[in-house]
Amino acid sequence: MVADQLPCDTFLCQLAAKTAKGLGVQNGDLVLAADFGTSSVKVGVVDSDLKLLARSTESYPLSLAPGGIAEQNPEDLWAALVRAVEDLHQTVSGLANRVSAVVFSSQICGVICVDENGHPLRPCLTWLDKRAADVSKDLVDGFPS
Repeated sequence: MVADQLPCDTFLCQLAAKTAKGLGVQNGDLVLAADFGTSSVKVGVVDSDLKLLARSTESYPLSLAPGGIAEQNPEDLWAALVRAVEDLHQTVSGLANRVSAVVFSSQICGVICVDENGHPLRPCLTWLDKRAADVSKDLVDGFPS
């Protein structure tokens, strides 16, 4: 989904829409980077010399259940990102007008299924989810043992 098609009622969404449209990014001197881990999102702002100016960490829950289930609510991940960026918006002067790039990274193998409008269909399957362990072992002929 394109960022400018989302209802932009948060600073983060407005920033994403602005960045996606390419407005004002030519003169930006900051990069906003977000790393989604197993238990929290870490968001930082660096300048053109890659000096860390500010950072914010917001946690979110991980649901573990019998049978190898390990899931997260995508709305929790989004809400944590919004909180972290809004925190940085209060810390870094002029952040909304100074960001020239937004970088995202995440834990490998997390899956968020969405509908045609980008809305989550179910909880996120995290890298810790082991429900398909037997199937994957069969696919690779039992390796690793």
